[in-house]
Amino acid sequence: MAALVRTVRRALAAAALALAAAGALGAGEPAALAPGSPPPRAAGPGRGPASAGPPRVLVADVRGPITGGTAEYLASALRRARDERLAAVAITLDTPGGALDATREIVQGMLASEVPTVVWVGPAGAHAASAGTILTLAANVAAMHPASNIGAVHPVTAGGRDVAAEAGKDMAEKVVNDTVAFVRSVAAERGRNAAWAEKAVRESVSVTGEEAVKLRVVDLLAPDLRAALDGAAGREVKAGGTLRVLRTRGAAVVSVEPTVRQRL
Repeated sequence: MAALVRTVRRALAAAALALAAAGALGAGEPAALAPGSPPPRAAGPGRGPASAGPPRVLVADVRGPITGGTAEYLASALRRARDERLAAVAITLDTPGGALDATREIVQGMLASEVPTVVWVGPAGAHAASAGTILTLAANVAAMHPASNIGAVHPVTAGGRDVAAEAGKDMAEKVVNDTVAFVRSVAAERGRNAAWAEKAVRESVSVTGEEAVKLRVVDLLAPDLRAALDGAAGREVKAGGTLRVLRTRGAAVVSVEPTVRQRL
């Protein structure tokens, strides 16, 4: 009996390692954003977060690999936006991907958020690869710079190697199937192209911003964050189980920087 318990524990540990290792290539640091934030505003009546005066949007900047620090950073941003009754959280994104466990944590927070989320993949030359694709799919409104790309979600190890080479064919198949179910469920929840999301995992397909709009992977093209927020304005989205109309046109932008720990 003791031997059986040890065998089961080893199997579970191997699976957990393989799932956590499904991440991205590359390295980088999040870019610092302009500091400064206006004082919190009082909430007004309406279907969603509102106030007298112009709306405010909290902006979080994600550059480089997605890690546990990224998950903590974005969770903090979502909490602040909720507490201050902001109109939306905007995430500017340029990432090669990252840890699958951290990605799940972020997506869970975005799907449960009472504050609508807008993801903009930019600037020119940026990409939302691997885990970044899943974050983009999870946004209430997803926008991309015309000269950006998205996709290539096939899981690899933290070192960029094929999962099968390190954990075996059976484990690799489990990781792929689990990731497929994950991306399909996220895409379906946001009304996006679940079939394309599956191809991005199984075949590592990647598309340009223009192609992503045509394929219903994202909602619009935007040359900058302001254009993305203006394009999102007036759309009715589901946030926190409630339908809300986005009030982001001409919104005041409040940047939030990651802490030193969140940058690691």
